[in-house]
Amino acid sequence: MALDKQTLAKLLSIMASKNGQQTQQEQPSQPPSQQQPWTASSVFGDRNLSKMAVSRPVYSLNDMLDYYNSKIDKLYKNQLGTKHDILNPEYNYEDSIVLKTGKFNLAKVPKKLINDVMDTSKRTGVDFYDLMGLIGQESTFGGGLDISSKSRVSKQDLVSGWDLEQKFKPKDPYMFLADNKAEGVEVKKTPHGWYAEVTDENKLKNWINKNPKVASKYVQLVQTSQAPESINWLDEAANRIKSKGIQSYNAGDKDYSNKVKKSKELLMSDPALMEYLKSLAK
Repeated sequence: MALDKQTLAKLLSIMASKNGQQTQQEQPSQPPSQQQPWTASSVFGDRNLSKMAVSRPVYSLNDMLDYYNSKIDKLYKNQLGTKHDILNPEYNYEDSIVLKTGKFNLAKVPKKLINDVMDTSKRTGVDFYDLMGLIGQESTFGGGLDISSKSRVSKQDLVSGWDLEQKFKPKDPYMFLADNKAEGVEVKKTPHGWYAEVTDENKLKNWINKNPKVASKYVQLVQTSQAPESINWLDEAANRIKSKGIQSYNAGDKDYSNKVKKSKELLMSDPALMEYLKSLAK
C-alpha cells in the first residue's frame, strides 16, 4: 500500500527522534567541569611518549665517531670493488724497463705504468714528466730502491694516495669539533700536516652535551657525504698538481718541489725511458 506524503513525513520524524535518544544514551553528555581534560595519552594511548618526540635527537661523541667510521668503512669497501680494480691494477714487473740514470739506476718501471701515466696526462693536461717525477719521488724507486717492492704495486702506492683520499672522507670529528671551538681538543701541526688532539675527554664530552647542535650538524654532514664507487689515483694525483701544485704533496718539506723537478730531469734524460717512448710513437 502506498503511503501519502503526510504519513511518510510523520514516520521519518519518529525514526529520527528515536535515533537521537539512542545516541544520547550511548554517549551521555557531561558538564564542562566533569569532562576529561585533553592529554597526549588520550590520543596515543599508553605508548612510550618519549620515543615519539619530534625534536632532533641528541648525539654524543661516540655517536659522531660511529657515523664517521661507518662512512670510512663504506669508502674502503667501494675501493675493493671490481671497478676500482680495473682502474687501479697491481702492476706486473715482469714486463718492465730498467732505468739507467742517477738514483733511478737499475729501478724497474712497468710498461703498463708508463702507458697509464701517458693516458692520465692526455686526459688531464698535466705534463707526463711532472707525473713521472712525482711518482719517482713518492715511490720507493725514487729513493733508489727496487720499485717492484710489494708495497709499491698499485697506483695508490706509487703516488702516495693516502693523502689524496682525504678529499673523499668526511671531516675528522675531532677536527670538526676543534673548528667549532670545542673545549678539550686542540689542533696541532706536525711535519706531515695538521691534526686534532684530545686534551681532556671529559671536558670535550661535557661541551658536546651543552652544544648539541654542533654534533647534530656533524652527523648530518657525514650522512650526506658520498663515498665514490672508485678512484683513479693517477688522475687524482694529476688533479692535485693542477689545483694545488706539486709542493702540496709534502708541505713540510720546503724543498719538495725542487726534489720532484730533479727526479723529472733524470727521467727526461734516461735512455731506457726515451727508447720505450720512441717505440710507442712508431
